[in-house]
Amino acid sequence: EAAETMRAALARAGMGSAVVQLLPTVYPQGSEKQLIATITGREIPANKLPLHIGVLCQNVGTALAVADAVLDGKPLTERVVTLAGDAMAHPANLRVRLGTPIDYLLRQQGINDLGAITLIQGGSMMGERIHHAESPVVKGCNGILAMRRESFAANHVEESPCIRCGHCVQVCPVGLLPNELASLCRKEHFEEAGDFSLFDCIECGACSFVCPAHIPLVHYFRYGKGQVAAIHRANAFAEESRQRSEARTARIARDKAARTARRTKARQPAPAPEEKGLLEKGSSMHSPTP
Repeated sequence: EAAETMRAALARAGMGSAVVQLLPTVYPQGSEKQLIATITGREIPANKLPLHIGVLCQNVGTALAVADAVLDGKPLTERVVTLAGDAMAHPANLRVRLGTPIDYLLRQQGINDLGAITLIQGGSMMGERIHHAESPVVKGCNGILAMRRESFAANHVEESPCIRCGHCVQVCPVGLLPNELASLCRKEHFEEAGDFSLFDCIECGACSFVCPAHIPLVHYFRYGKGQVAAIHRANAFAEESRQRSEARTARIARDKAARTARRTKARQPAPAPEEKGLLEKGSSMHSPTP
């Protein structure tokens, strides 16, 4: 029904050249790289963007925001947020103003006892826990899950050592080695983890979901990415400091050389009176006749 509605809208808009394509429901099909690979058959190389293979991928929310800004001059002040979860008495999709406190939305949906629930921002696979219900809705907030504490705790088991089963490798949609990456991040070998394409991980959570040892693999990846980014920032700051120090040293050397030159010039003896007279006489001999 959604596809037919889109086709009808394209026909009314005179965009018959656009194609509406149905895709299989396979997680994580909504990811940019997976969408492009499924539709076009092209694979985005490591450390590259879709633009490098001639593809531009925009989601519906971004396309609508661009249309509102360009055609109507309307800034992005609201977005659609999905409220769901086993503690949500009235699940809904709401159009929410940016900056609205999350606890206000929950009260509107009948949740008043926030102490008995756990909040997750994002999907059930890729979402992150919200520790403060007073946090505002931002432009990247597309969904909020309200889970009962008991059900949330039941799904979280203490991790055990990796048994090298390879399940995480089989389900990784990017073709990485999640077990090796997690081991490197745990040992804080971040540069080596980067060599294993750590930043190609889309954090879909499939590896953590299938891990029989209940290892929170994605948490290790996020930690590793954050540490690598911090290392790069520290290196960049050190390089900037080095350049500033070298520039300061060069400036001090130039100023010192200029002062030395001025002192040397000032210490040169003045010409003797007879030499001065000869100089003045010589200059008058060559002066033009009025």
